Amino acid sequence: MKLEGSLFKKGIFIVILKATGILFSYAFTLYITNFFGAKAYGQYSLFFAIINFAAILALFGTDRSVIKLYNQDELTEGRKNVIHSIFAVSLSSLIMSGLLYLGWDYLVATFFGNSPDIIELRPYVLILFFYSLYIFISESMRAKNKMKLFGVFRFNALFFTALLFLIFLRKAEIDWAPIKSFAFAALTIGVLGLLLFARDYGVGVKLQKARFNKIFEISYPMLLASSMGLIIGWVDTFMLGYFVDEKAVGVYNVAYKVAFVSSILLTTVTTVISPNVARLSSMDQYEELKKMIKNIAQLLSAGAALIFLLSIFNMELILSFFGKEFIVGTSALGVLLIGQFISSYSGPVAMLLQMTGHEKNFMYISIVAMLMNVILNLLLIPAYGFLGAAIASAATLIANNLMCVYFVKKKLGFYSFYIPFKKNA
Repeated sequence: MKLEGSLFKKGIFIVILKATGILFSYAFTLYITNFFGAKAYGQYSLFFAIINFAAILALFGTDRSVIKLYNQDELTEGRKNVIHSIFAVSLSSLIMSGLLYLGWDYLVATFFGNSPDIIELRPYVLILFFYSLYIFISESMRAKNKMKLFGVFRFNALFFTALLFLIFLRKAEIDWAPIKSFAFAALTIGVLGLLLFARDYGVGVKLQKARFNKIFEISYPMLLASSMGLIIGWVDTFMLGYFVDEKAVGVYNVAYKVAFVSSILLTTVTTVISPNVARLSSMDQYEELKKMIKNIAQLLSAGAALIFLLSIFNMELILSFFGKEFIVGTSALGVLLIGQFISSYSGPVAMLLQMTGHEKNFMYISIVAMLMNVILNLLLIPAYGFLGAAIASAATLIANNLMCVYFVKKKLGFYSFYIPFKKNA
């Protein structure tokens, strides 16, 4: 009861911070769509996708493994694991930033065919270094169970800062304001994150090869799973940029962003309980884990149904806030909402597999889902544009969650979702 009460209090606070973070993110999106249009938002979305994809490679799964690395050993050893991890992330981020800088011409020619002058933004890809650190440091806060600091830093800081820069750059009539505002925000928050990390973890530790090997062993399955998840999340954006144009990318990404709101409860719950799941698993307290997940499943099912119904009956109205040119994405939004509803109802399946020692099972699931997503996008986008991308994304999300549900039941012995009228699900 004490654990559940603590989770409830943290959960309420994280919900509030997540909600304010979504408001800042949506305010940033609304500002771009209303003052710069669908094409500009598509350009920003493609740039953001490229930075995110490179960041996943640079992080090498450490953003997923840091919670486990910190909590599975004694606190002193956990601290050393985290410091070794950030050292590795810093080095890999520098390498990836250099590769992005050198390969920018190719990326522009491939994905920004209608905007060749975006080549001048080459220096801005170097913010990958600070963006990767921002993600890792956010997760290091969660590893120490500093959920309030994590919520403010991870959910609010980046887009709040980006919005302030965007307002200033627009008034100053600076070219490429949406992309530059994001870059300046990532730089600012990355530097702040480094200061907070030094305060919480310190930097004085002797580097050990054996510890790097341990980090690699735990992180690489999570890297592969993260990479697959990122490809699933962004391949539609890349392919729309390749097969259609930046405007289609903008319309689709607004629809995707709106649909993603329906997953707020799932992401919040996952954020709050993952350290406790890792801890219960390390102590083999699976009955306690089952009880916690069962209680959470009821909340998720009710919340997912409510958000889905409110959204599905107001799709055109919601999209109209972003501008009239986005209303054409209504059908795509409907398809995406169905996928997000089933994902939320399934429960925190991905996190359960990763935090209980079944990272490789999740990795294999992610590979299958990624291949499915790529094939569906290749088949559907040339014929149906952003609606085809929505169908591919929703179908992949549903298949991915059903596979995870199956393995959670097989490996942990319980279902992660709410089954009405059944007491011992």
